[in-house]
Order: sequence, then C-alpha cells, then structure tokens
Amino acid sequence: MNLKNIFSHLARRHPASAEVISSNPNAYPRFPPPPPEELLSRSSYYNNLLSQRENLAPPDSPTDTPLFALYRLYEHLVLNRTTGLRNELERFWFNKWPVSSIPDPQDHSEPARYAVLACIPALMALAFNKRIELGIPRRADAIMSMEEIEKYRNEERVYEQVPQWTLSVKPLQAILKIPHDGGETLESFDDKRASPQLREKNILCWQPHIHFI
Repeated sequence: MNLKNIFSHLARRHPASAEVISSNPNAYPRFPPPPPEELLSRSSYYNNLLSQRENLAPPDSPTDTPLFALYRLYEHLVLNRTTGLRNELERFWFNKWPVSSIPDPQDHSEPARYAVLACIPALMALAFNKRIELGIPRRADAIMSMEEIEKYRNEERVYEQVPQWTLSVKPLQAILKIPHDGGETLESFDDKRASPQLREKNILCWQPHIHFI
C-alpha cells in the first residue's frame, strides 16, 4: 500500500469512543490479569473471558489509562490474540498518549508478568515510529484534510521513546516460551522469527503482528 493510500485509509478511521460500564460480570474480567503461566495453562478459558470484555477499565476506575492499556496489550500478546493486540495499539495511538508516559507497574510480585510488560513499550515504539516515519504524527486526527496530510509529510519527525523503567526490569532467569498458532513454540533465540524486543527479557516468542494502518 503506497503512502497516499495509507493516508486515505487513515482518514476513514475514527478513534474508539469511551465504553459504557456494563452489568455483565465479565465486562472487565480481572485486574491485574494472571501471570503468563496461568494464562497459557488455561488459554481457552481466558480467551473466552476476554471475548466478553466490554469495558476498558475495572469497575472502580471508569476512565482508561496508559497502564490499563499496557495490561490489555499484555493479555493479547500472551494469548496470541493478534486482532486484539492491533486494536489496542490503534486505540493507544489515537488516545495520543506518549509511549514514554506509561508508568512503571512495579509488578515485582510476578517477575514473568513484569518482564512481558516491560517488553511491550518497545514493540509499541516500533509500530508507532513506523507510522511516524511515513509522515503520520501522533497529534494527527483520524480524519485529515489533504492540506494537513501534506503539511505532516513535510514536518520534522518526532519519534516515540520507551519509558526508562523498562530498561531496569531484569531478564527472567529461565526462558519464558510463549506459543504461537496451534501451540507451536520456537526452540531458540537464533530462530529469525523470534522477537528481538522480547528476547531482551529472556522471552522466546514470534515477533508479534504490531503494524496497523
């Protein structure tokens, strides 16, 4: 898809509206979500719960935040929910939160969960910076005039950075393997399909599908 078509497609997109609090008990299944080992051991159960989610935040927190978004991305990543992952990336993009603004969850009680959380901002920066490179800045509205598109294309690029706390989260002592479709796992970090961003924390997983239009 060429740049003109990308902008035309983007102009038809609208940021997601705020969700209404629901009486469904599974409208927001659990916060924080379980550690990776539990999600993977009962993947069908947790996939079913996530498919019922209606709210972006727990009942006692009616507004969405970068931290809640980070945990939703975590769930989709571990459970290999590609569509959900990309939808959350797109939602974060249109909320215009800087990636560097994601606060430290300080999830020290669950090292594996904390390690995955610490990798996600790097994946976000990779996806967002690709769009920025194409001339789509974070401040751009979903609907743009041709004059705005031309203006953005000629502006200096301002790229996303990861939050500093992600750099201080230690890699896991034992490799955490996250399965792909059909439960298949990679055998080595030497596999070209392995994610470099997740490898930083000793997590072996396919590079997620993070790019969106």
